[in-house]
Amino acid sequence: MRVLIYEKNEKEAEKFESYISNKVRETEFYKCYNVKDALYFTMMTDIDLFVVNACSETEDRYTPKGIEFIEFIRKHEKTKFTPVIVTSKLYDENDSIINELCCNAYILKPMDLQCNEDQIDYCISLAEYIYEKRNYSPGILFLKDGDDIRVVNEKNILWVEKHSHCIVFHGRNEEIKVDRRSTEYVIKKLDKKRFYSVGRSDIINIVRVKQIKGNVVIFDRGEKSLCIGKEAAMKFRAYLQEKKWIS
Repeated sequence: MRVLIYEKNEKEAEKFESYISNKVRETEFYKCYNVKDALYFTMMTDIDLFVVNACSETEDRYTPKGIEFIEFIRKHEKTKFTPVIVTSKLYDENDSIINELCCNAYILKPMDLQCNEDQIDYCISLAEYIYEKRNYSPGILFLKDGDDIRVVNEKNILWVEKHSHCIVFHGRNEEIKVDRRSTEYVIKKLDKKRFYSVGRSDIINIVRVKQIKGNVVIFDRGEKSLCIGKEAAMKFRAYLQEKKWIS
């Protein structure tokens, strides 16, 4: 994940870097102390999360360079929806910056990151979804679970089990049962390079397959397995061997 921190105060920038590093291990940081560098890195690389001081180059509220920078990135397609955390000494009673510039969090200075943990963690989770979608190609699936919308990353699915009235998405730590009529279109969107149909009922994520013993498919880490028909197992094993996924 890539994080751009636009902040004149180096100590404040280090606070955010330390906090996010403890939350997400593999993170690249671009710490910028002027608008020129911030614009350069924004255009030259894919940023997943912005942390922007609203008045980063001056305490003069009439020349808010940070605000101008946010206005700029919101005009461009690739950063139009990238999560933005705004920091400022100015109290924004009506959340005007969040509402008008579509920012995701507003943190007052002097910053207490622990007190704003929920806001920051929410922005980090949004950034992680963007990173996963861009780098690993599995899409983000939106599944209707009753009245709730569940967000699931393709790569976290072990297999999909189809029934006449429902579809069950099996993950390592969860199972999500959804109405088949509202989810058939999701099945069609699954990455064909990663998901293989076994018989009429199961669609398996081959990236998560560790080995096949007899007619039992064992998934990575060996925590879960799936029993399939003998003929289906033979065909599936041959397919994985052809793809050099298993020996």
